[in-house]
Amino acid sequence: MGEPQFFFTAIKIFFPVGEGCTRATKKCAEDLHKRNFFTYHIIKKARKSVLTRQNDFIHKRRVGIKEEQDRIRIAQGRMSDGHKILTLFQIFQHVFKGKPMNKHTSTAHSVQFSYDDIHQNSNTQTLIEAMKQTMVDDSVWAMLTRFFAYLTTYITPYGKGSVLWFNVMEYLLPDVVFNEDGFGNVYVVVGDSPTVMFTSHVDTVSTASTNFSRSFDGRFVRTDGATILGADDKAGVAAMLTMIQQGRKGLYYFFDGEECGGKGSSAVAKKFTEQRQFDGIKYCISLDRKEYSDIITYQAGGQCCSLAFASSLSDALAKQGMFLDPCPDGIYTDSAEFVGMIAECTNLSVGYFGEHTTSEKQDMNFLYRLTKALIALDDSTLIVDRKILKNRNRYSRHDDE
Repeated sequence: MGEPQFFFTAIKIFFPVGEGCTRATKKCAEDLHKRNFFTYHIIKKARKSVLTRQNDFIHKRRVGIKEEQDRIRIAQGRMSDGHKILTLFQIFQHVFKGKPMNKHTSTAHSVQFSYDDIHQNSNTQTLIEAMKQTMVDDSVWAMLTRFFAYLTTYITPYGKGSVLWFNVMEYLLPDVVFNEDGFGNVYVVVGDSPTVMFTSHVDTVSTASTNFSRSFDGRFVRTDGATILGADDKAGVAAMLTMIQQGRKGLYYFFDGEECGGKGSSAVAKKFTEQRQFDGIKYCISLDRKEYSDIITYQAGGQCCSLAFASSLSDALAKQGMFLDPCPDGIYTDSAEFVGMIAECTNLSVGYFGEHTTSEKQDMNFLYRLTKALIALDDSTLIVDRKILKNRNRYSRHDDE
C-alpha cells in the first residue's frame, strides 16, 4: 500500500487533477485514488472484525464466570468503562511527543534530594506504618508497601533522579545484583534461562515539590493534591522489586524515559536487535496499565500479543483470584518496543487511577493481589501464538537518532 500511495501523492503534487491534466494522467490518478480508497476500507473493516471478535470473546468469558467472580469484578469497578478507540493523533501526541494526554499535570518545580531525604522523610515512614497495620504478618504486603512508599517520596521526570532510584533499590535489596545497561536503565536476572521479561519505568510526567504528603485510607494511597502521586509507574516498579525479593524467576527491566516515548527501552531494543539478546524470552509483560481489568493486545497502533496468549494469561491469573481480560485499547508502554524480538508482549493493569493528574491514586489491595498472582504464575501454561514480524524493531521510534 505504501508504493501506490507514494505514487498517487506524487501525481497530485506534480500533475494536479484539473483542467491542465491530460486524460491519461487524470484517469491514472482517479484509478489510484479508488484503489487506495477501497484498500483503506478493507483494512478498516478487517480491523473492526478483529476487535469485534475480541469483544465477543470477552463477553462470553464474562457470561460464563461464576457469581462470586462477577461480584469481585464489580467491586473492582472493571465493568464501568466502555472500550475507547484511540485516534492516531492521540497516540502520536502521547508517544512521539512524550506529553501527557491529560492537561491537569502538576507544574511543581523539581528539587535536589538524596537517599537520606527519602529515608528520613516523616511522611514516608508514617505511610509505611499506616499500611503495615492492614496486614501485619504478610511478607509480600510488607515489602510491597515499603517499596511503594519509598519510591513515591519524590517525583522525577526522565533523566532526573533515575540513578537515585536505582541506588534506593540496591539499598532495599542489598543481596540483589542490579545491572546497568549503558542507557540509563537497570535490569535484574532471577533464576537460570528465564523465559519471561517483566518491565516497568521509573520516570514520571512531572516533578514534585517537597511540601506534599500522601495518605492511606485502608485501600488507596493518594497525595494532598499538590502534585501527582507517581503510581504511573512506581506501582509496577514496587511490584517487580517484591517479585525479585520473593525469588520469582524472570528478567526484570526497569526503564527510564517511558513517558518521553520509550527513550530507554527503544535504545535497548535498537542495540539488541542484531545481538539477539532476548531470543530466550518468550513473553514480555509490562506492569504499567491503569485500573483493574486489562491484558493489552494492541498498543502503539499494532498488535503486540495474540488473543490466544492473552486468554491463557487471563486463565492463569484467574486461578490466582485475579480476573483480567484481553483488551485491544492500549496506548503505549515499553513492551511495545520488543514486538520484533519477543513473540508475546503485553501490559497489565496495576490498579492506579487518574494518572498524570493531581488526583492520581493507587489501589494497594489490588496491587498486592496482582503481585502475589504473578509470583505464583505458571509460565508453562502460557500460549505463544503470534509470529515475530520480519521488521524486528517495528515500533522503535528512535532508529534515526
